[in-house]
Amino acid sequence: MHAQVNVGSNFQKKNSLLYGILLIALILLGVFALESGWFRPAPKKITAKPEERFSVAQSPVFDYNHLQTDDAVKETMEDRKAKYNIEKGVDMIVRPDETVKINDKTIRIRDIIDKAKIASGEIVENDLVQSGKGPLPEPLEYGIYVVHPKDNIWSIHFNFLKDYFRKKGVTLGASEDRPRADGSSSGIGKLLKFSEKMVYIYNINEKKIDTDIHTIQPLSKIVVYNMKEIFELLEQIDYNQVNQIRFDGEILWLPPAGSPEPNDSPEKISDQPAAEIKEGPAPEKE
Repeated sequence: MHAQVNVGSNFQKKNSLLYGILLIALILLGVFALESGWFRPAPKKITAKPEERFSVAQSPVFDYNHLQTDDAVKETMEDRKAKYNIEKGVDMIVRPDETVKINDKTIRIRDIIDKAKIASGEIVENDLVQSGKGPLPEPLEYGIYVVHPKDNIWSIHFNFLKDYFRKKGVTLGASEDRPRADGSSSGIGKLLKFSEKMVYIYNINEKKIDTDIHTIQPLSKIVVYNMKEIFELLEQIDYNQVNQIRFDGEILWLPPAGSPEPNDSPEKISDQPAAEIKEGPAPEKE
């Protein structure tokens, strides 16, 4: 007798074996994928908003263009000017960690200060964090005057002095900055000459300290005053003795406080560390 072979049954057994192997392979692949993190969702990239990223270090920005329309900026500037008892001599008073915007230009005050120090040969150092429990030093403040049409460096300084003395109850005449009858400079004129050494002229467009103080284009340059230095000088000046002031081109000499005699020996004063300090009596003539 011939053996009967069940072909269909053998085929089904082979298929079942293949399905079993395939199922096992899929299970193993799934386990491997889970272990290796194939199906983990990609981490969501979160980008902080600028104000969140820089909120701690970002400095205040004072917009000159909105000086008269932004109540917060206007109030801040009025409060700071009141401290020095001035109104019109400067447009803004700002601090090193602050920023000003003039037209479409944004300028960090720290950049101006650092560039001015480099231009004068000083070493630029980063601010150090104060340690201990003592009081924090009062922040330095800088007066900013934005140059306008028909301005010149002399008239800018003269208007600053007028504003200062007006608050002292003294009205400077329009000609008090002019030479005297003998051709020598008036006391106010000498102050104006010395003040040229106490300011920075910053070129907004070129982003640099400008050494040419007599060429100033409207809204492209600003005059920067170190308010502490300026007022330390001005507070020593007695208007009744202003014509006793001497200036030799580098050093300003002031008469002793309370001295009524014009021939008293003036005291030497210079707020410019880069200026040459000369010893000896004050010069008798310009």
